[in-house]
Amino acid sequence: MRFNSVRSSDYSQSARAVSKASDQIFDAAISGKPDFTKISKEAIKGRSLERRTATEAEGRVAQAGINQTPQLTYEQLLQQYGRPNLIPENLLALVEQPEVTGIPDGGITTAFDPDSFLAGFGMA
Repeated sequence: MRFNSVRSSDYSQSARAVSKASDQIFDAAISGKPDFTKISKEAIKGRSLERRTATEAEGRVAQAGINQTPQLTYEQLLQQYGRPNLIPENLLALVEQPEVTGIPDGGITTAFDPDSFLAGFGMA
């Protein structure tokens, strides 16, 4: 059998030509492909730079916010949040808090009278 493309009549010559042609096709395909590893590394660098810049910007904004915070009062925070335990600690640090009154040093000096307690509810 004669193959016009390889100008030979034997199968081994044609197989070699086909193999060579497929190698050339493969080399052409590989040489034109993008370097995905390099692209990935650059993307990682870009994301890292973006995160670092965002963190720095957040810090500058927070610092500017602290420097520009209007004078808050404890009463304003209490009015907004309702109860003292609901006010965030970072806001509590910005205001002067009132003195907390608790049990006096001598303890509770009056005894509990259940009758007067119930009388307060109209149950005695």
